[in-house]
Amino acid sequence: MDMDRMNQEMEYLVERITSTLRGVDFNGNKVIDDIAVKALFILLESMKDFSQDKTEVNKRFVALLFYLYRKIRSEAEYTDYPEPIFILAGQVEDYMADLFGKYFD
Repeated sequence: MDMDRMNQEMEYLVERITSTLRGVDFNGNKVIDDIAVKALFILLESMKDFSQDKTEVNKRFVALLFYLYRKIRSEAEYTDYPEPIFILAGQVEDYMADLFGKYFD
């Protein structure tokens, strides 16, 4: 998969995940689109493989991932049961560290 395709896939997943986080279930809990989240983790694994030997990162991809992370964190603050959303934020944060940590060492 090339970088343009990864960016397109990321844009789609960001929209899908953030739009479902705006909703709530019958108990007032935020909804997480598990299928989109799994697809996100697959994409992030692909990005880790793709960027392994790169010396720079794609700004669009980084911006989308950081936007998603911040959106997840902020949505967790507006629910009575934030644990699943905070866990998701932590997982995304771990991927960001894996993907971009080498640029800050």
